[in-house]
Amino acid sequence: MIQTLVNQLWDELQGNNPNKLLDKYHKYFDDYKDMFKEYDIPPNTTYFRGRVGQKSLDVSIDDFDTTIQVSFNMSEISAVPPLFASGGRFNRAGYSYLYLSSNIETCIAELRAEVGQVCSVGEFKNVELLRMLDLSSDSEDESYNFFKQLMLLPVNSQNKNHYFLTQFISDIIREMGYNGILYNSSLSEGLNLVAFDSKQFQFVLYSDKMCKAKRIQYDIEYVEEGYSKYKRYQDNLNGYNQKAEETKEQEIEYINKKADAMLFLSLREAVAQARESKVSKDEIYKEFEEKCKKSSMYFKTRINRMVARYLIHNDDLDGSIKFYINSLRDVKKGVNCTTVFKMMLEDAPGLKSNRDFCIQLIESKCNENYLFELILDFDYLEKKII
Repeated sequence: MIQTLVNQLWDELQGNNPNKLLDKYHKYFDDYKDMFKEYDIPPNTTYFRGRVGQKSLDVSIDDFDTTIQVSFNMSEISAVPPLFASGGRFNRAGYSYLYLSSNIETCIAELRAEVGQVCSVGEFKNVELLRMLDLSSDSEDESYNFFKQLMLLPVNSQNKNHYFLTQFISDIIREMGYNGILYNSSLSEGLNLVAFDSKQFQFVLYSDKMCKAKRIQYDIEYVEEGYSKYKRYQDNLNGYNQKAEETKEQEIEYINKKADAMLFLSLREAVAQARESKVSKDEIYKEFEEKCKKSSMYFKTRINRMVARYLIHNDDLDGSIKFYINSLRDVKKGVNCTTVFKMMLEDAPGLKSNRDFCIQLIESKCNENYLFELILDFDYLEKKII
């Protein structure tokens, strides 16, 4: 019986270092492997990981010094480096395993977040098929149920030594070829998993969010990041602040790229809706131009250049020039005929033979003022964005 085996193991762990017992009990547990249930996680399955709190950045919005709060991201919410890894249910101190949850609510619950406490949450996806030991299933097998209860027993200050047992058995499970363990959360309706190799999951870029628990049931809401409340924050946001000794340009670059990525996602959704005839093109124009007014110059430059490239490839030389000029004005570069013509040649090298005509045409356009406008050719945008 597995109960007898576990009792024997517990007795021996109290007088021996775990490494001396691993090979011996690996063979013993092999006799019970038919009892184990497996669950395969297909590649690119989304799970969530969080961290209590958010980070503050001392920045300047134009000339106004302020502090903004943004979510932890990337390595900041990934697995802890082995040097700093404390012992958990399935990992010993110094072993870096990745603990994840099947949904945001379970993730926040596992953090033991207090009501109103802000947390940072990000998405992770596995890069390959993973073979997990499944402790989330129901069964009539008494041995399986005993083993499941043993591994998931709630631990507190009075029985914290129980982790020595679950950590040792986890080592055996890893040696048996499993990539991790899938199990029910004791704090929420969702599932948790532990991955023995954290590199088998990757952080989904720009998926980080701030959220907080509204009620003890961990009903959550997303929290607006600190930079969003400022008008044209992407144009004016920079890493310099008189109170700060060092700039935070990498953080600012991440924020700007994240905001632009979100804007491109909205454009992708708009194009998809228009193709399905759910909304009219006029509605798409209006909605998207409003979003562009709040966007960064970098984003507007990309849109203007994309439209210019589309027009020049469709032999609309006159129409393309205004968008080349706009793309330079957006980034506050000096607009001159040579610069505009150089951009046109990058997109349409065949214009080299018509240089004089193009320069003359550019000169006639340079003194005109253009409002930002968007040409949405849905077939073109679908190829470029979707």
